[in-house]
Amino acid sequence: MIWSPMKRLLRIGRGPVTRFALLSFFVTAATTAALVVIISYHFRQHLLEREWTWTAAYVAKEAHSNLSAAHFQAPHTPEAQARFTTFYEDVILLPELVRLKIYDAEGTVIWSDEPRLVGQRFLDNPLLQGALAGRITVKGEIGERKGEHVYEPNPSLVEVYVPIVFQGSRVVGVVEAYKSPDQVFARVRSIKVIVAATALLGASLLYIALVYIVRRSAVRIEQQQEALEYRSHQLAVANEELRGMQTQLIATERLAAIGEVVTAVAHGIRNPLASIRAAIQVALLHVPLESRSSAAHNLANVIQEVDRLEARVKELFQFVEPTKQRQLRLDLNAVVTKALQMMVGRLSNGDVKLIERLTPGLPPITGDAMLLEQAILNILENARDAVLPAGGAITVITDFESNGSRGERVFLEVSDTGAGVPPDTLRKIFEPFFTTKNKGTGLGLALAKKFIEANDGAVKADNALGGGAVFHVTFTTSRPV
Repeated sequence: MIWSPMKRLLRIGRGPVTRFALLSFFVTAATTAALVVIISYHFRQHLLEREWTWTAAYVAKEAHSNLSAAHFQAPHTPEAQARFTTFYEDVILLPELVRLKIYDAEGTVIWSDEPRLVGQRFLDNPLLQGALAGRITVKGEIGERKGEHVYEPNPSLVEVYVPIVFQGSRVVGVVEAYKSPDQVFARVRSIKVIVAATALLGASLLYIALVYIVRRSAVRIEQQQEALEYRSHQLAVANEELRGMQTQLIATERLAAIGEVVTAVAHGIRNPLASIRAAIQVALLHVPLESRSSAAHNLANVIQEVDRLEARVKELFQFVEPTKQRQLRLDLNAVVTKALQMMVGRLSNGDVKLIERLTPGLPPITGDAMLLEQAILNILENARDAVLPAGGAITVITDFESNGSRGERVFLEVSDTGAGVPPDTLRKIFEPFFTTKNKGTGLGLALAKKFIEANDGAVKADNALGGGAVFHVTFTTSRPV
């Protein structure tokens, strides 16, 4: 019952602080109890010794004032008995003193306020024998009955034996004073209560201060640990950012080197290609009529390959040149629909099925329609190549989702029923010039990623649970929040 409020006061939780608090509580309690017992015992002994010593001193002083050695040697004379009575009347005024007996040097009762005890000897009383030997003795055991208590109605009294010694003489007698211990023991009890309360208060304050200091130290350690963890997290984030920047720098340097090579090669190829195309067109005009059909077919194939080569060179230029974009509010569904229309014309046969699931009323996005159409078309062409020649389906889905406090996100998902992408390939699928196709350039998905990120979007590739690859493209909506 005491521990729970203390625990709430100090806000002690679980862990090492709790174990320390419990251990220190029991140690402090045990130490306090031991101190209370020891201090109370010594206070009691000191108080009782002081009380009995003061009583003995008062009795001895009155004995020297009222009595002489002759009175103990001849105690039954009227003068001696009168002196003993006067002595009794003076001593009995001492608070809590209730009875009195006077012994001679032989241990015989020579005067008592109980006349029936006069003349009796109690040689079996070791306290009396000690007083006759010259020592002040005290019987503190309450309730103990002895032979001399035969006429004593209340044995719960303290007996103080005071040896009487006059100047130049030995012990001539002993005065036995009976005192009521009630007030003395009441003072002892009050001192015990005060000692216990003081010790308990001091121990409580010490315990609270100790646990409070340990608790504060634990909190400081926790705060420092959290600060270290936060700094460690910041360093890890900074390290990741540095790695990302290093990767981007390496990629930029790589693209710059590739750009220089591509620019040089492209300029060296495009001019001859233009000359070849023009020469073939002129040659078509000079072909004889009787052989024009077959020659025209062959020359047309040459022009088609020249145009294909020109398209590859154009792709190279698009990849290495900075993206020039127009930032307009766009409907993603409209961009996707236009890309699908262009894709329909590029399907070689009916083995590839396009499935559209476009959610109407999408929030608008910001970007360049032409670049996004080209990016989506490249992803669709990659999906087409994945399902051919066996055939399959390409599913196109658009929708939007919550982006927390940032508003909403619009996303496009393109999945196919192909064989999927191996894990090693998945990590490098957007790298330029990386391809698994025999006639691929490795620029389609790289350009798609470049155009999407240039329009504040993000793209990632994965394998669908049911098989095949899935590309997930997300854009931040431009709808006012």
